[in-house]
Amino acid sequence: MNDASDGNGGPCGVNDALWQFPHIMTLKVIGEAYTPPGAPALADVVCAIIARRLGDFSPRGIGSRASAGGKYLSISVEVCVQDRAQLDGLYRDLRAEPRVRTAI
Repeated sequence: MNDASDGNGGPCGVNDALWQFPHIMTLKVIGEAYTPPGAPALADVVCAIIARRLGDFSPRGIGSRASAGGKYLSISVEVCVQDRAQLDGLYRDLRAEPRVRTAI
């Protein structure tokens, strides 16, 4: 993950002054659609990462959509983050997952 700062203390393009916490947001995670034999589905992997970081997460408001070629899967999940550190940690954990290509 690139931890470059935009001068406002957050990841590039994010102005901390505009964030109010707790904050409800939709995460979009894009990863490989292919699930290796015996491995959990990408949506399950994403939900497990979110649950580890947020603690009281229950997967509601989750959706998925395959890319036109079927190689990638976009997972959208509604979450409530309590503070900036929790949000940054969540993005860091998602981006560390090998099957995840990006999280926005």
